[in-house]
Amino acid sequence: MAPTVLAIGICQIIGWGVTFNLPGVIGTSVAKSFDSSLDVVLLGPTVMLTILAVISWWMAPLFERFGARPLMIAGAAVMAVGLVVISVAPTVQVYLTAWILFGIGGAASLSTAAQIALADIFGDRARQAISAMSLVSGLSNTIMWPIVSRMDNSFGWRATTAVGAAALMLIYVPLIWKVGVSRRVLPKADAKTDPVDSQRLDPVRFVLVAGVTALNGFITWGFSLTLIPLLTQKGLDNGQAVTLASSLGLISIAARSIDVIGGVTPLRSAIASTSGMFAAFVLLYFGSSLAMAVTFILLYGLAAGLMSIVRATLPLTMFPREAYARASAKLALPLNLSFAVAPPIFARMLEGPGANSALVVSIALSGAAMACLTALTLLVRRQDVALA
Repeated sequence: MAPTVLAIGICQIIGWGVTFNLPGVIGTSVAKSFDSSLDVVLLGPTVMLTILAVISWWMAPLFERFGARPLMIAGAAVMAVGLVVISVAPTVQVYLTAWILFGIGGAASLSTAAQIALADIFGDRARQAISAMSLVSGLSNTIMWPIVSRMDNSFGWRATTAVGAAALMLIYVPLIWKVGVSRRVLPKADAKTDPVDSQRLDPVRFVLVAGVTALNGFITWGFSLTLIPLLTQKGLDNGQAVTLASSLGLISIAARSIDVIGGVTPLRSAIASTSGMFAAFVLLYFGSSLAMAVTFILLYGLAAGLMSIVRATLPLTMFPREAYARASAKLALPLNLSFAVAPPIFARMLEGPGANSALVVSIALSGAAMACLTALTLLVRRQDVALA
């Protein structure tokens, strides 16, 4: 398992590093080249996530028919074309158009596809593999940002994006070709099991799982770019806010590590994560001291790190394994839409009503996620009793 997980994890590090996370390093350079503003350049990732969300819904039958490997290879090629377009883009409009290709290619090659690939390969051990892969891929910014920054400073952003395209074709594609499976390998159906039923998604479970993941995703991605101003508005100076925000990645990785070795069920991990996030926002709302901010970062970081794995593993236990590809692809629609719209909404709240208003919204959304989890837990228990 380890070599396969590492290989797919490296592919995710590269895939996210040369697409969604790219403007975090070269955004200022791109804006200067086009005589544009940084906020316009940062529309690229929003375009990508929006297209990715919509395309993912329609990718489900393709994953079920062909398996993950050919789609991931094709998706990487499409993203490479997008990078080439960006490297020669004459205007910011062409630059933004290229992000549509990232959305199309990402739906076939990034996180959801990687999770489906691991479910294809490892079957009953998929949860362990997906959790480990999430731990590896979580290092994307840590690894890619210094590399991209050095290349941008040495060769410029256009050459950097061209090298990113080469990395997709020369590293990503060969690794996926080596470790992936070409078609889904499903277990033989039990004689008592209707194969159609085994691949059907329970609509109530689907809505509740989507609610849990999308609501929590909206919060975590909403604060991904606005955490520093949130903390400064709560009384910290800029240096303290930057230091605490910078520690979030390490705390998140620690939470993922705990989940990998802890053996806790995804549903219980979801409950722990959502409860921790709710508590973190309540504490920060009522407090503005440095000690309270540190406590907030610890709770929030652990909860966010745990939820990043729950989003991938909860569908494994909530739906039949034969339906995992369909469930993951369809769940990507609400999840990635929440990712796309959350940062500007939270930025607007911080610029307008302020930090406490953003925290009230976060508390309400966490409460809604907890309500979904409560309903999901009761539904699972009731259905388990009915089947007993």
